[in-house]
Amino acid sequence: MVHDSNPNYVAGMQAFCILCLLLLAGCQGETDQQTSAPQKASKPAAKPAAKPLTLRTVSEASLNLAEVLGDANPVEPGKLEIAGPLDWGRASRSSDYVARFYLDRTRRTRLPRIWITAETISEPAIETVTKENVIEYATLVASQLRSESDQELLEPVIPMLIGSRPCARYVRQTRFQFKDGNNQRSVVGERQVLMTMVAGRQFTVDLHVLRGDIKQFRDLAYAVLAGMNFLDAAEPEPAEEPATEDKPATEDKPATEDKPATEDKPATDSP
Repeated sequence: MVHDSNPNYVAGMQAFCILCLLLLAGCQGETDQQTSAPQKASKPAAKPAAKPLTLRTVSEASLNLAEVLGDANPVEPGKLEIAGPLDWGRASRSSDYVARFYLDRTRRTRLPRIWITAETISEPAIETVTKENVIEYATLVASQLRSESDQELLEPVIPMLIGSRPCARYVRQTRFQFKDGNNQRSVVGERQVLMTMVAGRQFTVDLHVLRGDIKQFRDLAYAVLAGMNFLDAAEPEPAEEPATEDKPATEDKPATEDKPATEDKPATDSP
């Protein structure tokens, strides 16, 4: 083999092999550097823009007020009349509530029920909610709820026009505390809240139901709100009727009132 015995050829082959090894090592080092180089942190995904609120309308005709509501009662003589659902029981007047209605007239079965409250707001952003400003009002309600709690709503705040009454509506899960004598029990349920402002007073029509029953009784609460009659202050005040109440059969006095629903904490905070 002539080439194998040639010293120059052997030396050349050795040099060529060394060069190849050096080139291979250099490529490998460059690859390692590229692999180990820290990657730039990707930018966090931008939060999706909040969808603008749109008005949802429920016509008075669709609610059949004359068929589903009973007689109107002057809950604030000369100022406000409210009719409850037909054949529902009505609790006695209270300084804490404008009106309270129960499906079970004896109140042995506590739910469903509709509680109506009113609160005078000092320097409200919106004095009276109208069709023109109800979207702004619903936005304010949603902002207030977010500032008060991080609990997820079952149904978000939306602006509505129910009959001729503009309002903000939302649904949330809640836990009701019921007291029967010395016994106290807790029931997980749901609340549909309808809120509106009239002359600086915030009115809330609060439907309380067992979990999953909102749709069954939702329209009755709509009807109660749509049927609320705010009287002209200049009109003569009607004579106040004696308080009438469907009392529980086992009690002479109204039952120790259930505490207002206390909102469930987020699941991660539960014991």
